Amino acid sequence: MSETLAESYLVNQVLTATPEKLQLILIEAAISAAERAKHHWQAKDDEKACQSLVRAQEIVGELLAGLNHNVDRPLVRRVAGIYAFVLQRLVEASLQRDPKGIDDAVRVLRIERDTWQQVCEKMAAQRHAVQFHADQQHAAAVEPSLAGKNPSGPGRQPTAPAPHRGAIPPVDAPAAEHIEGLSLEA
Repeated sequence: MSETLAESYLVNQVLTATPEKLQLILIEAAISAAERAKHHWQAKDDEKACQSLVRAQEIVGELLAGLNHNVDRPLVRRVAGIYAFVLQRLVEASLQRDPKGIDDAVRVLRIERDTWQQVCEKMAAQRHAVQFHADQQHAAAVEPSLAGKNPSGPGRQPTAPAPHRGAIPPVDAPAAEHIEGLSLEA
């Protein structure tokens, strides 16, 4: 995939993402940047490793800064503690050139990623159920207007209404996320 196409795809993903999907994208980007830092250390490229670690730290800092402290304060405090731990481990890893610090941070971020993947799936299912219910209500509202009119002809049973032609089937998001060559670096 060309770089321009990959960038266009990423911009489209971000601009059309739900809030929970944006959270997931950020967590995945932090994991990716942290793992790149380890790879660069193994390749003896300390400058690129440092850049990747700074990128991971910036992303986790944004996750921490983006918490809404006015909603469910005990939960937000726990999540803030998690992100603060991850940020601390990334900073320590950077200062001490310690791959174990990166491993600790990534292990926690992966748990966060799994949690947010579940949130995304649950929210998508809820949105789908709401849309299905709205479509059913629409169909029920339209059906009485057809009362007494049988397009199938006299003596025939009415047929079920055709599906709404403007409906877009849900996209398999996990499959779309595994496009090779896509970078979450900004």
